[in-house]
Amino acid sequence: MRRLLLKRPLALIRSLIISSIYSSLPFYKVPIKISSITKIKKKKNSKIIFLGKTNLGLFETQIGENGQIDYDRIIIQLGYRSTITLGNNTFIGPGVRIIIGQEGKVSIGKNTFITSNTKIFCKKSIEIGDDCSISWGIEIMDSDFHTVIVGTDEIVKTKPIKIGDHVWIGSGAKIIKCVNIGNNSIIAANAVVTKDVPNNCIAAGNPAMIIKKNINWKQ
Repeated sequence: MRRLLLKRPLALIRSLIISSIYSSLPFYKVPIKISSITKIKKKKNSKIIFLGKTNLGLFETQIGENGQIDYDRIIIQLGYRSTITLGNNTFIGPGVRIIIGQEGKVSIGKNTFITSNTKIFCKKSIEIGDDCSISWGIEIMDSDFHTVIVGTDEIVKTKPIKIGDHVWIGSGAKIIKCVNIGNNSIIAANAVVTKDVPNNCIAAGNPAMIIKKNINWKQ
């Protein structure tokens, strides 16, 4: 990671500036590493909180560069009075989009890894726990953004999402509103999660169903 930063002088300058603005750690130690094309857009009274070291787009995966560091722009967009909190040692990959509406809240725990081109759309609340591995091309969305009417009843269009600790979400999965995913669970690639997933389970399919219980996993 240090090598990637030193090879990109614009990213190094940007990282020093962002670290001096947002981090309580010494800026010259570059606690916040950020690619030169990362875009942070903040509306009035919105907050971005770094709780430690964070890497925004300047890292490689186990198989090399996943997402193009110098071409795939990270966008973090905060609406009026919204908040994003990033725990210590979080990694956000190239091309990730985090869009937060008015008064919305996103929390990403420590040691959590979000790979390239994942999209997080938050209208109310999305919480991602510690030690999570979130693969590429995932969508996490806590709102339908349109109201569905069945007969005379309106379906609630926005409900919080909570993802527990040590959760692995496979590539191409979709997590929709009103879902809680338990600790140590796995969401299979391309799954569409519409209901809660208990602790220590594997969920797969569309809509996702529990296919294995009493599991654990390691990186």
